[in-house]
Amino acid sequence: NPAMPKLIFYKAHTGNCFDKAVGKIDGGEYSHVELVTRETDTHWITVGASNRDGAVRVGTIAKTAHWDTVNIAPEPQEDASYYLHAGYDWIGLRRTVWKWWPYCKRRWVCSAFIASLFGLHDPRSWGVQDIYTWARSVEK
Repeated sequence: NPAMPKLIFYKAHTGNCFDKAVGKIDGGEYSHVELVTRETDTHWITVGASNRDGAVRVGTIAKTAHWDTVNIAPEPQEDASYYLHAGYDWIGLRRTVWKWWPYCKRRWVCSAFIASLFGLHDPRSWGVQDIYTWARSVEK
């Protein structure tokens, strides 16, 4: 288990068209974020809201150069298992850019899920770049 919370950020330019679009719209170099719950020498065991899997799920991700890591001091305020299997919020995706945009109450995008886990204000308004900037500000 990691000694402190760790977030991993997927580099948009290494991904598919969706990743590149998210990075561009979000105004940063990342398209996705996950919380590491455990790790091995070669993989991270994570929890995150995945558009590819269509839900909040536990994942196994290979440690590659496609990801940047940030160790942070704060601990999650919520239990991630509460969110497991909640759907991906395709409708709410634009809310990270337009704060007035609607969202699905029981669905999540990756950045809103992380913001909610850590008790950040108005979690559904957080984009991946916002989470990265916050993580760097509380980096351990």
